[in-house]
Amino acid sequence: FDPHVWFDPTLWTFAAARIAEALAEAGVPAAAAALPAWEAETAALHLYAGEVLATVPEEARVLVTAHDAFRYWGRAY
Repeated sequence: FDPHVWFDPTLWTFAAARIAEALAEAGVPAAAAALPAWEAETAALHLYAGEVLATVPEEARVLVTAHDAFRYWGRAY
């Protein structure tokens, strides 16, 4: 478990699938029914982030951080 996966929306799909699975096993089938819409929303967010971040000139794409959680963001974008 790493709470920093929220830096990469594509990883949310895996987390959401596991959550929906656990909720279904606990008797909450509505979570599984909502999963396709959630996957579509996170895919759209990932595309949007990629498009917006692509507007930053390549030579200006520098991230300085003191927190290792940004590795998810850096790897994704």
